[in-house]
Amino acid sequence: MTTSNFSIEDLANSLIGRLDRRRIFPPYYNNPEGFVSPATSITNSSCRRPRRPPNAFLLCRKNVHQEAKRRGSCNMRVISKVTGILWRNASLEEKEVYERLVLY
Repeated sequence: MTTSNFSIEDLANSLIGRLDRRRIFPPYYNNPEGFVSPATSITNSSCRRPRRPPNAFLLCRKNVHQEAKRRGSCNMRVISKVTGILWRNASLEEKEVYERLVLY
């Protein structure tokens, strides 16, 4: 399917209908420590700054991306749009699960 004939909104709505929301809220991962990558430290041989830990929305997006891949969709623009829609419609309790994951 090409995205040229469809708007991002249409593709996002189609993907939302195919996703299993129960695998997104709460996160379907049994190992939350593996879901959140550990912060890297600066080494003497590296001039790169350590990566910032992801916020709750980005953890949710990672989860939506994995669920979308499982359903056969890998368009990042659509996945970002879907994540935004799901995040805005999520309850405070659903969001709090992701907020707690940020603290790991």
